[in-house]
Amino acid sequence: MIMDSKEFSILSKSFFSKPLDLEIYKTLNLKQSEQQSFVRKHLKKNLGIDIKLGEMLKLAEGSVSISHCNAAVGYAHSTNDFVGFDIEETKRITPKLIARIAKHSEIDLFVFEHLIWSIKEASFKALMCANQPQTISEINIVHAIAHEGYLEFEVEYKNQKLSGIAAKLQSPETDVALAMLI
Repeated sequence: MIMDSKEFSILSKSFFSKPLDLEIYKTLNLKQSEQQSFVRKHLKKNLGIDIKLGEMLKLAEGSVSISHCNAAVGYAHSTNDFVGFDIEETKRITPKLIARIAKHSEIDLFVFEHLIWSIKEASFKALMCANQPQTISEINIVHAIAHEGYLEFEVEYKNQKLSGIAAKLQSPETDVALAMLI
Protein backbone atom coordinates (compact mmCIF):
# COMPACT_ATOMS: atom_id res chain seq x y z
CA MET A 1 0.00 0.00 0.00
CA ILE A 2 2.86 2.36 -0.80
CA MET A 3 2.96 4.66 -3.85
CA ASP A 4 4.23 8.06 -4.87
CA SER A 5 2.19 11.26 -5.13
CA LYS A 6 1.92 11.19 -8.94
CA GLU A 7 0.57 7.64 -8.83
CA PHE A 8 -1.93 8.68 -6.14
CA SER A 9 -3.07 11.65 -8.23
CA ILE A 10 -3.58 9.44 -11.30
CA LEU A 11 -5.41 6.83 -9.20
CA SER A 12 -7.67 9.51 -7.66
CA LYS A 13 -8.63 10.91 -11.04
CA SER A 14 -9.53 7.45 -12.36
CA PHE A 15 -11.29 6.28 -9.17
CA PHE A 16 -13.76 9.15 -8.85
CA SER A 17 -16.41 9.79 -11.50
CA LYS A 18 -16.50 13.57 -10.83
CA PRO A 19 -13.87 15.91 -12.31
CA LEU A 20 -10.97 16.31 -9.90
CA ASP A 21 -7.85 18.45 -9.60
CA LEU A 22 -5.34 17.04 -7.11
CA GLU A 23 -1.89 18.48 -6.47
CA ILE A 24 0.67 17.37 -3.89
CA TYR A 25 3.97 19.17 -3.37
CA LYS A 26 6.98 18.29 -1.21
CA THR A 27 7.67 21.16 1.20
CA LEU A 28 10.11 19.72 3.69
CA ASN A 29 10.74 21.99 6.66
CA LEU A 30 8.85 25.04 5.42
CA LYS A 31 7.14 27.04 8.16
CA GLN A 32 3.36 26.75 8.28
CA SER A 33 2.90 30.31 7.01
CA GLU A 34 5.22 29.54 4.07
CA GLN A 35 3.24 26.38 3.27
CA GLN A 36 0.00 28.37 3.33
CA SER A 37 1.43 30.99 0.96
CA PHE A 38 2.75 28.22 -1.29
CA VAL A 39 -0.59 26.41 -1.64
CA ARG A 40 -2.52 29.69 -1.97
CA LYS A 41 -0.21 30.73 -4.85
CA HIS A 42 -0.73 27.37 -6.60
CA LEU A 43 -4.52 27.51 -6.19
CA LYS A 44 -4.55 30.93 -7.80
CA LYS A 45 -2.15 29.91 -10.60
CA ASN A 46 -3.71 26.50 -11.39
CA LEU A 47 -7.40 27.09 -10.71
CA GLY A 48 -7.86 30.86 -10.54
CA ILE A 49 -9.01 30.54 -6.93
CA ASP A 50 -7.86 33.29 -4.55
CA ILE A 51 -8.77 32.46 -0.99
CA LYS A 52 -7.61 33.27 2.49
CA LEU A 53 -6.69 29.99 4.11
CA GLY A 54 -9.01 29.10 6.93
CA GLU A 55 -12.04 30.41 5.02
CA MET A 56 -14.85 28.07 4.16
CA LEU A 57 -13.76 26.47 0.92
CA LYS A 58 -17.20 25.85 -0.57
CA LEU A 59 -17.18 27.53 -3.95
CA ALA A 60 -19.98 28.59 -6.29
CA GLU A 61 -19.20 25.45 -8.29
CA GLY A 62 -17.69 22.71 -6.18
CA SER A 63 -15.31 22.77 -3.27
CA VAL A 64 -11.63 22.72 -2.33
CA SER A 65 -9.88 20.83 0.45
CA ILE A 66 -6.37 21.81 1.54
CA SER A 67 -3.97 19.87 3.73
CA HIS A 68 -0.40 20.29 4.88
CA CYS A 69 2.18 18.71 7.14
CA ASN A 70 5.91 19.23 7.61
CA ALA A 71 6.70 17.13 4.52
CA ALA A 72 4.07 18.23 2.00
CA VAL A 73 1.14 20.44 1.07
CA GLY A 74 -1.65 19.74 -1.30
CA TYR A 75 -5.16 20.47 -2.38
CA ALA A 76 -8.06 18.73 -4.04
CA HIS A 77 -10.69 20.55 -6.07
CA SER A 78 -13.89 19.06 -7.43
CA THR A 79 -17.03 20.34 -9.07
CA ASN A 80 -18.84 18.03 -6.65
CA ASP A 81 -20.56 19.58 -3.62
CA PHE A 82 -17.89 18.25 -1.29
CA VAL A 83 -14.31 17.09 -1.37
CA GLY A 84 -12.07 15.95 1.46
CA PHE A 85 -8.29 15.60 1.34
CA ASP A 86 -5.75 15.00 4.08
CA ILE A 87 -2.02 14.41 4.23
CA GLU A 88 -0.06 13.75 7.43
CA GLU A 89 3.38 12.48 8.37
CA THR A 90 3.01 8.98 9.78
CA LYS A 91 5.44 9.70 12.64
CA ARG A 92 2.90 12.20 14.05
CA ILE A 93 0.07 9.64 14.09
CA THR A 94 0.68 7.78 17.34
CA PRO A 95 -1.04 4.66 18.71
CA LYS A 96 -2.43 6.85 21.51
CA LEU A 97 -4.04 9.18 18.94
CA ILE A 98 -5.51 6.25 16.99
CA ALA A 99 -6.96 4.78 20.21
CA ARG A 100 -8.62 8.13 20.92
CA ILE A 101 -10.32 8.50 17.52
CA ALA A 102 -11.05 4.92 16.42
CA LYS A 103 -13.04 1.93 17.59
CA HIS A 104 -11.38 -1.50 17.81
CA SER A 105 -13.52 -2.67 14.88
CA GLU A 106 -12.06 0.15 12.75
CA ILE A 107 -8.47 -0.55 13.80
CA ASP A 108 -8.92 -4.22 12.87
CA LEU A 109 -9.57 -3.21 9.23
CA PHE A 110 -6.07 -1.81 8.70
CA VAL A 111 -2.52 -2.97 8.16
CA PHE A 112 -1.32 0.67 8.29
CA GLU A 113 -3.23 2.18 11.23
CA HIS A 114 -1.82 5.58 10.24
CA LEU A 115 -4.40 5.75 7.46
CA ILE A 116 -7.23 5.93 10.02
CA TRP A 117 -6.34 9.53 10.92
CA SER A 118 -6.15 10.69 7.31
CA ILE A 119 -9.38 8.92 6.36
CA LYS A 120 -11.30 10.48 9.24
CA GLU A 121 -9.76 13.93 8.73
CA ALA A 122 -10.53 13.92 4.98
CA SER A 123 -14.08 12.75 5.76
CA PHE A 124 -14.49 15.53 8.34
CA LYS A 125 -13.44 18.09 5.72
CA ALA A 126 -15.83 16.64 3.13
CA LEU A 127 -18.69 16.95 5.60
CA MET A 128 -17.83 20.63 6.25
CA CYS A 129 -20.46 21.83 3.83
CA ALA A 130 -23.08 19.38 5.02
CA ASN A 131 -23.74 17.84 8.39
CA GLN A 132 -20.30 17.94 10.03
CA PRO A 133 -19.73 16.10 13.33
CA GLN A 134 -18.24 17.74 16.41
CA THR A 135 -15.21 15.41 16.40
CA ILE A 136 -13.65 13.02 13.90
CA SER A 137 -14.20 10.09 16.26
CA GLU A 138 -17.92 10.31 15.40
CA ILE A 139 -17.14 9.29 11.81
CA ASN A 140 -17.21 5.51 11.42
CA ILE A 141 -15.05 3.60 8.96
CA VAL A 142 -17.42 0.82 7.95
CA HIS A 143 -15.54 -0.80 5.10
CA ALA A 144 -11.95 -1.02 3.85
CA ILE A 145 -10.54 -3.08 0.97
CA ALA A 146 -6.81 -3.26 0.32
CA HIS A 147 -5.70 -3.10 -3.31
CA GLU A 148 -2.17 -3.11 -4.65
CA GLY A 149 -0.78 0.26 -3.59
CA TYR A 150 -3.90 1.78 -2.03
CA LEU A 151 -6.95 1.22 0.14
CA GLU A 152 -10.57 1.78 -0.85
CA PHE A 153 -12.80 2.79 2.07
CA GLU A 154 -16.30 3.76 3.07
CA VAL A 155 -17.23 5.94 6.03
CA GLU A 156 -20.56 6.70 7.63
CA TYR A 157 -21.85 9.56 9.72
CA LYS A 158 -25.54 9.88 10.64
CA ASN A 159 -26.60 7.54 7.83
CA GLN A 160 -24.59 9.49 5.24
CA LYS A 161 -22.06 7.28 3.44
CA LEU A 162 -18.95 8.54 1.67
CA SER A 163 -16.33 6.56 -0.26
CA GLY A 164 -12.71 7.27 -0.96
CA ILE A 165 -9.16 6.04 -1.28
CA ALA A 166 -6.11 6.20 0.97
CA ALA A 167 -2.44 5.32 0.66
CA LYS A 168 0.87 5.53 2.42
CA LEU A 169 3.46 7.52 0.46
CA GLN A 170 7.11 6.86 1.14
CA SER A 171 10.14 9.03 0.42
CA PRO A 172 13.71 8.97 1.67
CA GLU A 173 12.92 11.90 3.97
CA THR A 174 9.64 10.78 5.55
CA ASP A 175 6.48 8.68 5.14
CA VAL A 176 3.04 10.26 4.85
CA ALA A 177 -0.50 8.93 5.02
CA LEU A 178 -3.09 10.50 2.78
CA ALA A 179 -6.77 10.10 2.03
CA MET A 180 -9.17 11.60 -0.47
CA LEU A 181 -12.90 11.43 -1.05
CA ILE A 182 -15.52 13.19 -3.12
